Amino acid sequence: MVTIVALDLGGEVTASVSSTDVDADDPRLAMAKVAAMVQRLIRDGKVDERRLVGACLALPGPVDPATAAPDSAVWLPGWAGVPLGELLSERLQMPVPVVKDTLAAVIGENWVRAGESLDSTMVFVYVGTGTGLGLSVNGDPVRGFSGNSGEVGAMMTALGSNAPGEPPGMANDPAVLVERAHILGIQPEPLPTRSDFVALERRFAQLCSLAEGGDERADRLLSGAADRMAELVMMATELLDADMVVFGGPYWRLLEPWYAPAARRTVRRPSARGPHPVRVMSTAMGEDVGAIGAASVVHDSRYVPRAPSSAAR
Repeated sequence: MVTIVALDLGGEVTASVSSTDVDADDPRLAMAKVAAMVQRLIRDGKVDERRLVGACLALPGPVDPATAAPDSAVWLPGWAGVPLGELLSERLQMPVPVVKDTLAAVIGENWVRAGESLDSTMVFVYVGTGTGLGLSVNGDPVRGFSGNSGEVGAMMTALGSNAPGEPPGMANDPAVLVERAHILGIQPEPLPTRSDFVALERRFAQLCSLAEGGDERADRLLSGAADRMAELVMMATELLDADMVVFGGPYWRLLEPWYAPAARRTVRRPSARGPHPVRVMSTAMGEDVGAIGAASVVHDSRYVPRAPSSAAR
């Protein structure tokens, strides 16, 4: 899925377009389609080109800071090392930075929600094809040395038991949960391939529907995923001394009935974090977290004053 939004300074989406017609095996063709979608929004008059101040691409990380290309791409292996930002910049005739979706999400949450998030230490849990964390302190995103903070593969590996043949650290990925449901006989129909994201999303939605409808095996499978996620949230809030946890991403609404209660139970446990409560909530950005976050990166870099880093100097 590719989603493009135009975002005004108040954090309101003024135009948007989405497409599932993306070639997961051909990133160059995919970027040509993305550029065409942007140009169509402008051509159709939904975006005033004179008021367009910039563009940004958010995608599952990590991202190589030197080339702005995916450094590795578990679910999009053919995209690793391809300079996506350069390809888009050439077609759109403007610089297009490339950032991790989790970094974009936490920047977007601060831009759109504002208020309470700017006075908080926040953990943003991105629930997508994979799992990642966005982090911010008093409204300032924690980028990390290379802009790739929030990688949780090692923590998920420690928390999740991987079945033979499963990639480590991905026990909560919807594709892996669908595969487990198939092995357990919950969804005995033939499995879609891992590159068929539309079919996988459909199967995952069916799995969640089965669990909500009373299928005990489906509920146990998703409850186990929720327990792992809750422990990950607890680790992150302990590490940052956070007081706010925000969930979002394309699969959040499907998983909220399991993830939200588990996270709230876990952050209420006695800990060394201190006496303050931790709020657990849904994103203020709705379902288009990645796209709104990417647009917010443009505003954040253009309008939020910050001291230059030593790398910039």
